[in-house]
Amino acid sequence: MDALALIAMIYESMLDLEGLPDLAEALVRLGGGHVGALITRGDADSASILSELSYNTDKNAEKSWLERYAHISPLLPMVRRGKPGEVMTGSRLVASESYQKSEFYNEWAIKRDHLDFVGLMLRKESGIATYFAMFRPRSAGLVSQSEIESMKIVAPHIKRAYLISDLLGEYKTEIDALGDMIANAGFGTILAAQDGKILYANHFAETLMHFGRGLSARQGRVVATDFRAAQKLTALIASAANPSGGRWIGGSMILPDQDGRGSYVVHVVPVSERNSRRIISYDNLAAGIFILDRRSGADDRISGFARLFGLSPTETRVLSELISGEGLPRAVERLAMTEPTARTHLRNILAKTGTHRQAELMRLFFEVTIPGQTPQR
Repeated sequence: MDALALIAMIYESMLDLEGLPDLAEALVRLGGGHVGALITRGDADSASILSELSYNTDKNAEKSWLERYAHISPLLPMVRRGKPGEVMTGSRLVASESYQKSEFYNEWAIKRDHLDFVGLMLRKESGIATYFAMFRPRSAGLVSQSEIESMKIVAPHIKRAYLISDLLGEYKTEIDALGDMIANAGFGTILAAQDGKILYANHFAETLMHFGRGLSARQGRVVATDFRAAQKLTALIASAANPSGGRWIGGSMILPDQDGRGSYVVHVVPVSERNSRRIISYDNLAAGIFILDRRSGADDRISGFARLFGLSPTETRVLSELISGEGLPRAVERLAMTEPTARTHLRNILAKTGTHRQAELMRLFFEVTIPGQTPQR
């Protein structure tokens, strides 16, 4: 597998964690290795191995390494000097007389046919370093310059994917504390940064992106599979992130599915300051992206929302059209009313809900209709 194919695999693995072992194998093979794993090393040289992102590791070897040889490895000084995103190689060290006389080499490395070491430093902060480490067998020889260059191409993508995945893990942890409200909301939910970087996606949204059902994840960012829809989605996320006249805008769009029909409606809304603090503690959270299958109704949630804010039956029907992505023009047609009448109903809905525009109304709707919430008037 070449570096470019591996880069695509890196970002795909962020949404499909079952692909992590395959990713580990591809990384090891790119570096000419025969064994590799993600390692976290803390203060006092304590270390741990992430089994989900490892290839060809042996439990007995892991145990002896963790208990003894991780602490006496001559490779430690190089790891301590490594910078995030850097490719580390042990070619010079392993060829030295001191290394070949070391206890680490003679009691552990040589017995497992470990000749050279290659590592990718992913994260280093507060005395903790995380890196992907691999060993090359004697048959592969020392790492070549061309292999190092290939690893350098991949390194920033591995680093970025790891940091995003780590952030995603923290998001999921905090969202789990909300009682899986968002994860089980019954509609697709994506929390995104201003540049479209995926900070959280529930199962519904992950499935859509995995199968390319109108949305996909490219280099860790949410995009629409249709070119024009992709442009509009990018613009809506940007508008949700950037205030205009003191208000955040966002908006809605119909998302073409694989068959070209408008099967999903996407609402892009700013994440309220209250929920930004409650859901996540990072400043780069910019927009909530909610995806509804137009073929599946949201009648129960709409009815509950209408009761909460005292909407009339006609106002509820207008709201339903807005939630379905049809907009006021379609509401006028479907509900057999004039456009001025529809706008009057919309103004009444905005007044009753304390919102000022449709984007704010959509945000409020999704916030208070997440299962398990106790909406407050």
